[in-house]
Amino acid sequence: SGDSSADYLRLALPDTVATTLSYSPSLAIRPFAQTSRYANQAFDPQKAGQELGVADVITGHFLQEGDQLQVTLEAVDVAGNKLLWRDTITGRKQEMISMQDEITARVRRGLLPLLGGPPMEDQSATRPKNEEAYDLFLRSVAISHDPQPNLQAIQMLERSVGLDPNYAPAWAALSLRYYYDASYGSDPMAGYQKSEAASARALALDPDLVTASNRMIVLKAERGELNAAYDAAAASLARHPTSPEAHFGMSYVLRYAGLLEESAKECEAALAMDPTNYGWRSCAIAYYQMSNYARAKDFIRLDAGSEWANGALVDVLLREGKDQEAAEVAKRMSGRDLSKAFAEKRSRTELAELAQDAEKYALTSIDPEPKYIVAGNLALVGYPQKAFPLLRRAIEQNYCSYPAMDTDPLLAGVRAMPEFAELRQLGMECQKKFLAYRAQHAR
Repeated sequence: SGDSSADYLRLALPDTVATTLSYSPSLAIRPFAQTSRYANQAFDPQKAGQELGVADVITGHFLQEGDQLQVTLEAVDVAGNKLLWRDTITGRKQEMISMQDEITARVRRGLLPLLGGPPMEDQSATRPKNEEAYDLFLRSVAISHDPQPNLQAIQMLERSVGLDPNYAPAWAALSLRYYYDASYGSDPMAGYQKSEAASARALALDPDLVTASNRMIVLKAERGELNAAYDAAAASLARHPTSPEAHFGMSYVLRYAGLLEESAKECEAALAMDPTNYGWRSCAIAYYQMSNYARAKDFIRLDAGSEWANGALVDVLLREGKDQEAAEVAKRMSGRDLSKAFAEKRSRTELAELAQDAEKYALTSIDPEPKYIVAGNLALVGYPQKAFPLLRRAIEQNYCSYPAMDTDPLLAGVRAMPEFAELRQLGMECQKKFLAYRAQHAR
């Protein structure tokens, strides 16, 4: 249309369609984070479908003329490269709730049966009620998750849920934004609490909202509430057995319990359903704890080039003893990082400073997993005594760390010390308690 104020619709409209389709238990929908990269380019639906590993691609375009908005949707069969379905919806831009209702109805009635999904009833919990609130929600979708833009999105979504407190997707989006802010900000505890409260609100409004249930699973695991996280993961998987997000949520809990083989199976299930989702990247941790470094690298490559991926790859290469390769990857990392500095053979003085920073960060982190990871890094760079308090605290926060600690190359220098035997026993007891709870509460 030439109207830059409508640019956000390039992301908001696909998000509406994807959310509608995600309620069908027979369909595996690629996450919006993966598909949104196609919004800024002309693309071939067949090629995109092959890249995403899907059978069908839904695409479309919109045209704005004055206050009128015309949206055209198409579904393309990837294998046959043929058009399955096409529909056009027209409405006023100032009435986006009515437009959303019509898009949702057309997708349910016309598209779902062609994709093999049964017709669905309206999910009243996902229907917005306030035009301004819905507009703010749609606009927030297009904002990046980098620190400053993320704060802007939080403000928009807080305004949105204030105007329309019964729209579940807005609460789920706000929960994710709070979670990112907890990672970036100076008060992670407050961010975690806000994220959990927002997810709880979303689930109270709509128990079938997988994005909200998965956020709750991650938050509970990272807060040390392992049993509660398992309950939430089991419930989500029972409700959504074909959802890759539900399988990933279970893998997350099992990794924290130290059940690495089981965690890996859930990771593989998620990957089979959604082979390009960078969200599965942390499955690499389970694999390198199992000494399966090749498969760990496969999951790291899902987010290739990111700061997280480079750091994780350095950790894997150091465990493999490939110091030179680790040094090359470390060059691509920004900031000050202990494993990066070790790979680059920095001075003892700098390593000591970074070790102190890493120890402080890990001890103050709500999440116990960084405590385990930093403990290995500290042991590697020559501070084994600093590793023990972190390992102990990780286990106390229900990151069982067993049997990973038995084989982790970075902990080789501490396994012969008397303190290690006690921590190993604590790790085993942590896992036994979880197994006993799971057996008692098996669904």
